[in-house]
Parts: sequence; structure tokens; C-alpha cells
Amino acid sequence: MYDKFTPFQIIKTGINFTFKPERYEIWQSGRCIENNTNIELIVSQNESTNKIFVESSSNKLNLSRHLEFDICYTSGDRIYCATVPEQTNIGNKDAFISFKTNIPFGFNIITRDFKKFEENEPYVCSIFLINKKVAKVSFSFENNSRLLEFYAKGVRE
Repeated sequence: MYDKFTPFQIIKTGINFTFKPERYEIWQSGRCIENNTNIELIVSQNESTNKIFVESSSNKLNLSRHLEFDICYTSGDRIYCATVPEQTNIGNKDAFISFKTNIPFGFNIITRDFKKFEENEPYVCSIFLINKKVAKVSFSFENNSRLLEFYAKGVRE
């Protein structure tokens, strides 16, 4: 369904878009606990530092209105924007451990020594494309474990 990528390719430029999804869903413990419409995300990449910035038009989602990620790279069906510290307050959570260790030998995913994640701050953002257009953007949190997904018009899962 989603576009395919050669996995584990660092993206240093070109992640700049405004996304006006049709709806969002918040998932916790395997079930959808909230869904709604009317939101806008602005995603941009600083070409000198490669950092990814995300701004949200809503403060009701328990999502920081200004996010910063350290690294951007491809996976099989998505683009990841992530902050992956060696030490962190979410370091013993299963999903974070799996994300941090599920990489090929030689690919350095560690982006800094330490990071304290706030409750409204995800460690990873996933960007899914269909025909090179943004179809879905999701955020994974571990300090209050949940998944926040934004869908473009017409995208159903």
C-alpha cells in the first residue's frame, strides 16, 4: 500500500512539507481511544544540521507543538525521523528497546548521549507516502505509551 524505500538510507535534505490530514487517531494498549479531524502539521528539515522540526496546530493532542528529531532515514515502507539517545528516561520500555536495536550492524542510530523525553514528546515520527505524497504521519511515545496517527484524505487502514 505505501511506497517502498531502500532501508537505512540517511536523508539529509528534502523533508519539508505541510500536512493537513483528514483525521487523527490515538492508540493506547491496542485500541483507539480518540479520533477527530481538523489539524495541521508542518514538517521541515534544517539542511545545515539535518535536524527535523515538526509544528502542530493543536495543543489538545498531548503532542508538543514544537518537536525536534536528530536523524532522518528510510525503512522498508516509511521514513523515520527519530531521536535515539544512549541513555534516557524511557530506555527500559519494550517498544523503544526494539526500535533502538532493530537495525543492521554498522548503522549508527544513536544520536546523543542522553535525552529526557517529556510526556508530550515522541521518540520517533514515521512518514508514509503513497505515490510520493504524504499519506500518513505517526508519532510513537513511551513516556505515557501511545501511538498518534494522522491520515490524509481517503487513506484507510
